[in-house]
Amino acid sequence: MKKFAMLVLCAVLTACGSDSSDNGPSTTFTGTWTGYALENMGEDTLYLSLTSSQTGSALSGTGTGTESGSSAPLTFTGTSTPPTLNLTIPLPVLTLTFSGVYVRSDSVSGTLSNGTTALVLGLKRN
Repeated sequence: MKKFAMLVLCAVLTACGSDSSDNGPSTTFTGTWTGYALENMGEDTLYLSLTSSQTGSALSGTGTGTESGSSAPLTFTGTSTPPTLNLTIPLPVLTLTFSGVYVRSDSVSGTLSNGTTALVLGLKRN
């Protein structure tokens, strides 16, 4: 009876497990990623849409940043060495940096900073 109970428990735990393809860090930051960061105690939201290509650990891409109804194009460069992801986004008046970690194969969480202010930013692969 104990063996049967153990087999049932193993079967249930295996069935409840998640798809291993969704777990762990991605090996690349290619494709389109979107996310947002809340600013001013949640009064404003910065939305980002990034499209990236990667060779080795180096990556680059283009995207759009939207805040308070205004959108602007952007470019970025960075490195992806799982579990870490680092991006540099030069803008006309300042440079943003993102430092994050892969939470799953399709999501990254980290901090977007302008040098004086840091915001929590989550990105998800589309």
